[in-house]
Amino acid sequence: MEYDLFRNKVQQVKAKKPILFALETDTPPSIDKIEDFEKIYRMVLPEKYKLFIIEFGGGYFGYANIYSLDNSSNYFIMKHKSFVPNGYLPIADNGCGDFYVVKCNGEYCSDKIYYYTHDSQEITETAYHDILEYLLDVGLKAL
Repeated sequence: MEYDLFRNKVQQVKAKKPILFALETDTPPSIDKIEDFEKIYRMVLPEKYKLFIIEFGGGYFGYANIYSLDNSSNYFIMKHKSFVPNGYLPIADNGCGDFYVVKCNGEYCSDKIYYYTHDSQEITETAYHDILEYLLDVGLKAL
């Protein structure tokens, strides 16, 4: 999904349901902070994830919880890394111990969203091509 289309849909939902945006969010990172994170952890985050966190931060986003780069937050992305298999990076959770993850091949993380079920320890493919599709569907229930 194109980011401008995502932003427009967010504005439409925000106009109709401003209460979805009333909860506190994590501080949006600067481009420098993202670059530092990527150097420290030797990974390149998905582009659409980076666009999202630069504008919205992380934490609460409608009905979803999105992990952030704010290392003082409970939503800091690396606080949850140990709960998912190697080769995957958690970007969100369902509030019940399961995670939405992206696949990382070497240092590059893909945009495609997968679902990790903690009970069965299975990873399944979702219909979401990127975090923006996930956020519209799950976070804003707008699709």
